[in-house]
Amino acid sequence: MGVVVEFGILGPLVVRVDGRRVEITAHREIAILAALLCRADQVVSTDQLVDVVWTGDLPANPANQIAICVLSLRRKLVSFGAPADLIATQPPGYLVQLGDARLDTRRVQSLTAAATAAEVAGDRVEALAHLRTAVDLWRGPVLPSLANTSLAPEIVRWEERRAALFDRRVQLELDLGRHRDVIGELSAVVAEQGLRERPREQLMIALCRAGRPSQALSVYRVTRKMFLDELGIEPSSQLRRLYEAIRSGALRGA
Repeated sequence: MGVVVEFGILGPLVVRVDGRRVEITAHREIAILAALLCRADQVVSTDQLVDVVWTGDLPANPANQIAICVLSLRRKLVSFGAPADLIATQPPGYLVQLGDARLDTRRVQSLTAAATAAEVAGDRVEALAHLRTAVDLWRGPVLPSLANTSLAPEIVRWEERRAALFDRRVQLELDLGRHRDVIGELSAVVAEQGLRERPREQLMIALCRAGRPSQALSVYRVTRKMFLDELGIEPSSQLRRLYEAIRSGALRGA
């Protein structure tokens, strides 16, 4: 069996070879490897890497500094038994050649596709299992030390992907009648992501179907006040209709 190399960017950068963690602590090396992993199996130009590493004044020879960092990364990985060509030089820059190496974002894509296939086949339980595994791959904010670099759009994309998969997973939980199971988790997400409307809608549904309509209505009132105070707008028409359905008794507990 070959060496198992694992990369993770859905949280702080993490690298493991055969289960042993490769310590990468220098900011420049973290930035370069993260940029290469965000575009795994594609060439990232030296100029693009320079933009990620330096947000202000550049050193005298930034391309040379990038080359030194790449060499250091290669040596660290090889010292743990990783293939020497894992990080390859290819004009106009470098690339990570994943091969058999594992990358958490690729795993998310695979699990999402499997969940979609299961839903199409009518197996919501299997779809839910895939989505739960996918959401659990996030270990915290994506690449937090690089949030203010040119990787910001990629970081935002994966944070939005996390939110979308979470919403989709919770919807399946609700469809399967697991209303009480998601109330605590939804309450935490609502507290953390105050202006995201979808988890608030799902929390209202879960509370109502769990026989707690007064709390569901309270969620709406708090949401409306927050939206008016912070955004100057009313909640969406969809959320308002849900509120009226709960208030009128049209939506009842399961």
